[in-house]
Amino acid sequence: GFELSVGQSQMLRTLVDARQLEQIVCGDTTAVDIEALRSNASYQGWDDEEDDEYLDWFWSVLGELDDEKKTKFVVFVTASDRAPLGGWRDCRLIVQRSGREERRDCLPASFTCMSMLMLPRYETRAKLRSKLLQAIESSEGFGLQ
Repeated sequence: GFELSVGQSQMLRTLVDARQLEQIVCGDTTAVDIEALRSNASYQGWDDEEDDEYLDWFWSVLGELDDEKKTKFVVFVTASDRAPLGGWRDCRLIVQRSGREERRDCLPASFTCMSMLMLPRYETRAKLRSKLLQAIESSEGFGLQ
């Protein structure tokens, strides 16, 4: 691959090695860093102090997941298991409040093209965890491996 990709270009060979080129093209395979994701996340539809506590629950639940489930969450929201070139901080996750109060049994959904998580507001932290896990475990994505 590397030889085929850069060809005879001496300039490219001095700028990147095979590992760097792979990272540029494919992204990085480092473990998901929830705090880095949180640091650049934006929020839509969350307005009051109770929502701040709820979002803390959300990030706490994600932080408690094992590495495999964290990766499944990222795939659920972005359709990729790779970190952006600049690392997990460059993953611009949008957490959008979804659903009406009377429809609290819906699962979270996502729009992978925008890295947007549509998150209902559940009554308890336990239900938030349960519904989030159900959504990420049931997700098929595009079926590409």
